Amino acid sequence: MVLIVIPILIVFIAAIFIIRQMMEDSAIRNIERVQKNMCMNLENEIQDAALRLSHFLYVNDGTITKAAAKTDTYDMEKKRVLSKELDRYFNFAMCPIEDIAAATFFMKNGNYTNLKEDFSISMAEIKGADWYVQALKEKNKVSVGSFNKKITSSKYGQNPFYIAVAISPDIRVDQSGRIETAMLIVVSDLEKTIKSDTKDDSLGNTILLDEKNEVLYDPEGKADLIKGREIKDGQYKFKEEKTGKSYVAVARSVTGTKWRVVNVVRARKITGAFLRTASIMLVIIAALMLLFNIFSHYFLKNIIHPVNDIIQGLKVVQTGNLDVHITPKGQSEIRNMIHSFNQMVRRLKILIKENEQQQLKKQEAEMKALQSQINPHFLVNSLSSIRFMAQVSRFEGIRKMAEALIKILSCSFRSNQSTYTIREELEMLDSFIFLMSIRYSDGFQFEKEVDEKCLDYQIPRLILQPLVENSIVHAFTEKEDIGVIKVSVYEDTEWIYLTVEDNGKGISEAQKKRIFSEEEKEDNYSIGIRNVYTRLKLNYGEDSKFVIDSREGSYTKTKIALKKKVVDK
Repeated sequence: MVLIVIPILIVFIAAIFIIRQMMEDSAIRNIERVQKNMCMNLENEIQDAALRLSHFLYVNDGTITKAAAKTDTYDMEKKRVLSKELDRYFNFAMCPIEDIAAATFFMKNGNYTNLKEDFSISMAEIKGADWYVQALKEKNKVSVGSFNKKITSSKYGQNPFYIAVAISPDIRVDQSGRIETAMLIVVSDLEKTIKSDTKDDSLGNTILLDEKNEVLYDPEGKADLIKGREIKDGQYKFKEEKTGKSYVAVARSVTGTKWRVVNVVRARKITGAFLRTASIMLVIIAALMLLFNIFSHYFLKNIIHPVNDIIQGLKVVQTGNLDVHITPKGQSEIRNMIHSFNQMVRRLKILIKENEQQQLKKQEAEMKALQSQINPHFLVNSLSSIRFMAQVSRFEGIRKMAEALIKILSCSFRSNQSTYTIREELEMLDSFIFLMSIRYSDGFQFEKEVDEKCLDYQIPRLILQPLVENSIVHAFTEKEDIGVIKVSVYEDTEWIYLTVEDNGKGISEAQKKRIFSEEEKEDNYSIGIRNVYTRLKLNYGEDSKFVIDSREGSYTKTKIALKKKVVDK
């Protein structure tokens, strides 16, 4: 459950941060888009006002400039007549003039001529403005300024913003040398733009600043929020000291001026939509987690835990332990599965026990049958040899033969022990060779090559004697010279090897197939070898190897390989 819940929470938290950042970025981009529109409108208005003023001064080889210079007179009647003529030129040159609030020529002697309306502010205030002073310094260059309060008797909205452009002509433009500056004041559409573009609260309040971060225009009275802060182009986050509220400010320069449009918005206005979205997501996630918790509890209790109990039970059975019982629980299908599992384990336990008993009985029967197959002719022949020795020899030979026979009979008729060490096997084999050498009047040679490290390994008893007997009885029947039998014992890291090799007449492939055939067709030759082969498979299974290598008329080599078993000392 934890592995599922934690990733979901991580994804949810990451999604919240991503969505918040995306919504903030979207809100900032929206503010920047509105600012760009405002700046473009202001730039167009300033450029248009500057072009109109320049056109006004320079049109028709400075006709209007010359006419304006003539109005610099103290004769009021003459000035009135000349002002009307100038006004006619103005109306002709500036058509349409709806957005022009005022047009004024300021004379060097302090006089001035208004072409549209009289000012409601003093001339000293106009001439003291930075933009007016700048116009006086740079002749024939348009200087841009503004007014954020009513300057004429006409009404241009509730909070009009005026753009003022001024040019101070030099002697080439004003040959009379009387005109100090020509000024044109137009009403900006900034108020309308702000009202139309900032209806959404997420756009905040718009403020226009100059290069000194002083307020040029603040229709909504929010300039105190950024008062005393150095504002440059870009984004700013700050807190109001009095209220502790967080704000975001976005600033953009107006090209061609040193003004900046600044939008100030409450941070919560930007993230308001995000908070609503996050709240909805949180409620949904909480509901999902509750449902998931309920479902997980039910799923774990009724499905996962019972299935896990079955898996653990299977693992226990896999180790060979059948003493396992699972308490039924969970869904009805799971309970039925557990009942079936318990029945299967009980039945399997009974079957294994029955099979073990059957295999044990079968093995005991087979071992008894195999042991009973030891050639009885050997005992008869041995006893005949002892009788012969009793007739022709004195008692020492009889004693030795009797001792050898006692060893062989003791080994053959052991009741419970089916294995013993290689040392004991070789001792018994020596006794057998002693008897056979007497019987066959030393008609064969016997050799041993034994690694003494192998003497304490356990092997099934009487596995070398039948092989040696086969060589003595069958291998040399057609051989004129003396036969040689060699027994070898050696080892490697895992296996121990026992070989019986003779230089007799060998056996054919058909005889070898008959020896390893499953059919119960045995002759005097194969009975001993098959006896050894069968006992090895019963006792060792895949841990034994039995190989016969023979060439007719040349040799027979029987090789036995057994996994090592060391007798405890």
